[in-house]
Amino acid sequence: MNLGMIFNMEYGVVLGGTEFQLGLAEAITKRGLQPLILDRNENCFLSKKYKKHFIKADISNPNECHVLIKNFNVKGCFTAQSDVGVRSQGFINSKLNLNGISYEDSLLVSNKFLFRKYMENANIKQPRYLKCENKNDIKKACE
Repeated sequence: MNLGMIFNMEYGVVLGGTEFQLGLAEAITKRGLQPLILDRNENCFLSKKYKKHFIKADISNPNECHVLIKNFNVKGCFTAQSDVGVRSQGFINSKLNLNGISYEDSLLVSNKFLFRKYMENANIKQPRYLKCENKNDIKKACE
């Protein structure tokens, strides 16, 4: 298969290669797309099944993921059971103008403190919470 053919295929990016993402890869295939699996572990669960469409990548690094897939004909970007991949998913969606969570929203929902503040500001009740950045903050929280 030549490179021109590879880049003209339509892909669905799957961030993470564990058994939890298997359903995503299968759903992408059923829709006529090729799953493009990104994971830092070359021996991850999905790397064997999707060897031709596996890219070694740190899914917690949005820019790295984008650089590695930007030349593919990507139609969607997905992750499941992974907080780690949400920021990269948002970044790729925003950069490639894909449907789904935006980078801005992904930054909010992947930060529990910011998200609780956001919900509180929207008058949605939240349990008591504190941001602890060091041992002194933890001691204060326990007082």
